[in-house]
Amino acid sequence: MKITKRTIDLESGVEGPRHDPYSYEEYVVEINDKMIVFHSGLDCWLSINGREIPRLYGKRFGVLPYLMFKNMTGIDPNDFVDLYERKYRRCCGPRLEDIPGFPGETLIVCSSCGKVVDTCFNKQAII
Repeated sequence: MKITKRTIDLESGVEGPRHDPYSYEEYVVEINDKMIVFHSGLDCWLSINGREIPRLYGKRFGVLPYLMFKNMTGIDPNDFVDLYERKYRRCCGPRLEDIPGFPGETLIVCSSCGKVVDTCFNKQAII
């Protein structure tokens, strides 16, 4: 398959019950017209064009979605965040600023494009 277009995006959020939330990250890659999403958090799954791939549980938890994402996109999920940050470093460079979020949370935002590049969390601020 000839790649004519490839974009990557990183999305993060919170899942699980309100009293015990978990953070998650979704690695989104669009190749030509195919949208591939690797979800890593409380659960680990892969979806292609909005269709979720069946999961495997037990000793090999998360292995199938991980390997499929790597084979389909050519990007190792462990290297995805570094690749994403390199992509936005061109835009953001030295124009990053710290903006307070929820208590204990700091968002690192690009002042030119408004994209949240990273977050920091300080537990001591809420204890």
